[in-house]
Amino acid sequence: MLVCDLICIYHLAADKTIKIWETASGKCERTLEGHEEGVSDVSWSVDSKLVCSASDDNTVRIWDAQTVKRDLNDTDS
Repeated sequence: MLVCDLICIYHLAADKTIKIWETASGKCERTLEGHEEGVSDVSWSVDSKLVCSASDDNTVRIWDAQTVKRDLNDTDS
């Protein structure tokens, strides 16, 4: 599944990752990893700094799209 905003395309994958592709260059800029099952949905903040993902593992994760840090309120990430 592909989801896009004006700057990036987010590719949701059964391999448990989210890939962020920069639209101008076509390069994969970041890969977000941490779900235990496939990623089923993604949404992002208006400024594209935060990404929220939902997975078939029944979790929702919030990511800092710039640093690729997951679960911003989780001190272990």
